[in-house]
Amino acid sequence: MRPAPFDLDDDAAVAVFADALASEGDPRGTLMHLQLAREERPFDARLAQAEARHLALHGKALLGSLQTASSMLTLQWRRGFLQAVSLRSNAGDARWGEPTRPPPRSRFPRLLRELGALPVAQRLEQLDLSMPWSSFCLEHLAAGLDVALTARPRSLRSLRVDVLVARDDEGWQVRATPFLAFHGALRVEVDPALRPWLVRAGVTNSVCVA
Repeated sequence: MRPAPFDLDDDAAVAVFADALASEGDPRGTLMHLQLAREERPFDARLAQAEARHLALHGKALLGSLQTASSMLTLQWRRGFLQAVSLRSNAGDARWGEPTRPPPRSRFPRLLRELGALPVAQRLEQLDLSMPWSSFCLEHLAAGLDVALTARPRSLRSLRVDVLVARDDEGWQVRATPFLAFHGALRVEVDPALRPWLVRAGVTNSVCVA
């Protein structure tokens, strides 16, 4: 994996790194140039379309097997790197009247390990995990929380893990005011029901959100 020790706010350094990647046929190079250009011309529809086409064409190279989990992912890019990732599972209990089935296996641990290994995740700052309330959601979210704490990139500054409940308008909302903790420089917010898992993970410098 090519290191990226430069300051991501340094336009010239980013452009030089993008040139080096592009010369090697790495699609990150073109993506960086496109996103730099879009910062200068945010309302340029052609640039937006070119960026979308590039991401669609090179999704496998950029995201690896995470490309197949696109329905669970919301990605925010900055200069060729993922800045924020939201990972949401829609798994839930079987509906009333359906045959009883064992709960699905959590995908969070595998997806988070794969995310952490991606070159484009070297500068990840924010990670959000969420899942609708179910009989097994806490176990799934706790599994994701454990991996996120142990295998996170050093750049990560904010980790949030939420249980969701349905709203009257058929949307979703956070079930409860999150519990706030700090793990070194990492800000961690979790559904209060996940506090015991947080403590077992060694995150003890905790305060409640006002």
